[in-house]
Amino acid sequence: MTTRVIFGILLVGVAVTGWTQPSVVLENEFVRYILSADGRSLGFVDRATGVDYLKPGAATPCALIRRAGREFPATSAALANGRLTLKFATAEVEVWLRVEPRPSHIRLTVESIRGGEIDSLVFLNIPLSLRGRPEEPFGACAFSLNLQTRVDQLP
Repeated sequence: MTTRVIFGILLVGVAVTGWTQPSVVLENEFVRYILSADGRSLGFVDRATGVDYLKPGAATPCALIRRAGREFPATSAALANGRLTLKFATAEVEVWLRVEPRPSHIRLTVESIRGGEIDSLVFLNIPLSLRGRPEEPFGACAFSLNLQTRVDQLP
């Protein structure tokens, strides 16, 4: 069995069929990550096999903010002009991520946060059914590009 490692994701477009709401789609030749317009992760698909590795279960918000000890899930996601806008209606916060496609990955940069101070922002909240083991046929990861960004799942 060959293990393929995905170094990131590359943006290609918006709107996929099969969901009742418009969706945001981030993909490259290896993976397709699908977000609903109401801010939920809908799929994380190995494009070679069609296997969806998003952990099955309840709707998962694509992003979360923490403010004053409380977590608030994303309530909307939209992509326009290279900017991914995430809204957290219950906290009255909006976040803009700059989306920069690269050949083997996508670079996401927090560009702006409106609505007051927050303690933390979690984006790319994608619980997978994978365990991150070498024998698995598929892998993906997120890397921070500065000292202010934490990826707690990495050793």
